[in-house]
Amino acid sequence: MRKRVPSRDYPRTARLNSLVQEIVAEELERIDDERLELVTVTSVVVDGDLARAVVYYDHSRGDDPEVTIQEAFAQLRPRLQS
Repeated sequence: MRKRVPSRDYPRTARLNSLVQEIVAEELERIDDERLELVTVTSVVVDGDLARAVVYYDHSRGDDPEVTIQEAFAQLRPRLQS
């Protein structure tokens, strides 16, 4: 008789979205870059074929730091992808 495996509450990609969000958020905490100090990773969407992930974020910085944050992400992209 086979052991019954408990059903999962949500699909694989949803679990991956959550896992990648945690990993990216933890890595941002380790990075010593003042441009990313008040940035929060709000969600991640991983493609079904796992080839690409889109990270959504929010920030609590004043004025219009969007360009600065995007520049920081562009510079740190290889580190975050690894």
